[in-house]
Amino acid sequence: MIKQKAREILYKSVLSVQWHEDQDGIRIRALVCNRKHNNLLIEQQFTDYFSLKDLVEEVGVKLPVSLSITGKGVLEKTVEHPSASWQQLLHSRLPGADPEAFTGQITQDPSILNVIRKDKLHQILAEFSKHGLSVVACYLGTTVLENLLPILGRQSSLEAPPYYMSFQGGKFEELQRVSLDAPVQTMEFNDQNITSHRLICFATGIAQMIDYAPISFKAEVPPSRLSYELNQYSTWLGLAGLSIIFLSLLINFLVYSQTSRSLSQVEGELYYSEGLIAKLDSLSSQIDQRQLALGDQVVRESKLSLLGDQVAMSIPAGIRLREFNLFPVEKSSPSDRSGQINYQQETILIRGETTENNLINEWIGKLENMEWVEVVQLMPYRAGQASVVSFELQLKLKAN
Repeated sequence: MIKQKAREILYKSVLSVQWHEDQDGIRIRALVCNRKHNNLLIEQQFTDYFSLKDLVEEVGVKLPVSLSITGKGVLEKTVEHPSASWQQLLHSRLPGADPEAFTGQITQDPSILNVIRKDKLHQILAEFSKHGLSVVACYLGTTVLENLLPILGRQSSLEAPPYYMSFQGGKFEELQRVSLDAPVQTMEFNDQNITSHRLICFATGIAQMIDYAPISFKAEVPPSRLSYELNQYSTWLGLAGLSIIFLSLLINFLVYSQTSRSLSQVEGELYYSEGLIAKLDSLSSQIDQRQLALGDQVVRESKLSLLGDQVAMSIPAGIRLREFNLFPVEKSSPSDRSGQINYQQETILIRGETTENNLINEWIGKLENMEWVEVVQLMPYRAGQASVVSFELQLKLKAN
């Protein structure tokens, strides 16, 4: 475990991979680094693999990959002027090389230039992408070893296959290549032990736990870091979308519950209204029976009163009566100055209002079926405020 506090925690967990290629083929070493309280922990160490397929089958593709490339194809050379231009640095070690065909990284202490052909680098990154792995950082050769220098303590050398580095007086002195299968050495970092064969992977993990980046030339690598972070954001957006859907369903349920309660209340009121209508029908039947009993012995005045009762009893529940006039006064013409009052004989004038037009038609049908009604005339009506319709009916009675 590293005591040094991280300046910028980039990822909570990262799969650190060393890709090494030599005359025997490809060797892949890996470990999972995890952070806890801003310290780096080694969570898992894996045996050597000879193909990415085997690594993916055991580890999966969920973790971001921090990649270190060593061995065949990577040239490491010390340089005297690390601040020189890319072309000058490249030509100092590969005279005449095309700067556009190569890319490289350089560290300041020690000053080592690491160079690789661009097509080789893109081929390796494409292999990771083909297996569904997202490479978020890529380091060439010795660049990641610079991360180990602050925690070496008093050690005068560091062996991290395929490299061996020696120091004198706290400064870099020599870089040598060693076999990838060199004898295993163990180093202790606080309570954790790590073998020399995993130091490259360990240093690659450190690079993702702190704000570290070597000076890179030309090609910024890797191209899939943005893709990985977009995938992470997509996951969060998916969770947010599911939360919105759940919230919508909850709102729909609450609205449905409220609507169901309102519907139950309306059904109760409807049941009560049906009871009132039944009582109304009973009273109408009683009136009809009394009318038959009276027969021809009822005087005209009583008959008119009976007619008025029948009309009143036939009024639908949704109609409010505003005027009921037996034999209304006729309007006199402007030329008539006699002052005589005339009545419209055999006529009943009814004025009322309702919010339902169909109730008027239903009532007219009932009135027309009454034996003493000759004609029911609906005068032109108008709609008022809040959809209230005011209407006027004139009932012409049959002559005696």
